[in-house]
Amino acid sequence: LRFNFSNQQKSWLRLGLDSSFSYTRQEYPTYEDNPATLSGWAYLAAPLNPVRQQNGELLMKPFYSVSIPFFDSPVARQQYNEFSLNAYRMLGSTFAEGNFLKHFYLKTEVGGDLMLSYNNEISDPRLYLSNIPPGTRQILNFNVNRSRIINTNTLRYNRNLGDHELSLLFGQETQQETQKTFKGIGRGIAGGN
Repeated sequence: LRFNFSNQQKSWLRLGLDSSFSYTRQEYPTYEDNPATLSGWAYLAAPLNPVRQQNGELLMKPFYSVSIPFFDSPVARQQYNEFSLNAYRMLGSTFAEGNFLKHFYLKTEVGGDLMLSYNNEISDPRLYLSNIPPGTRQILNFNVNRSRIINTNTLRYNRNLGDHELSLLFGQETQQETQKTFKGIGRGIAGGN
């Protein structure tokens, strides 16, 4: 969602407002699902490897071996694990631009950026995760609240010199960013698969 507004108040003054709002929902893989890792290799394995048993249940470890016990089925990971992100982001700024002397333009802009991100990770105890003991259910919540205030000031000089144009730009920007995080982990929690 976006809203932009600009108005020429006087011949020498222009005011404006820009704003946007976005919402994102995303499901993402675990670190182990990265093809650069050993267990992530399962995603690149031949598609002819069986995914289900004869009774229709998923094979949890179709690539199982004693030396490498953590090749989980990618289908089982998607069905039984939940790794999701919900994020809200709001951006807004207001500006004023004035032509206070001939050929000079001064613009000042004040803006803000607010992001709220909520990660939820629920792992099935039958599947491997490198950071928890085997057979352990884990629920992890990781929330990030980030805000930023930005102030930008620019001074432009534009002048036509016959067939040529001279343009100079001087600018200054300051930013202040704050981030707060909250992380909660529960392990060994009972629950349905």
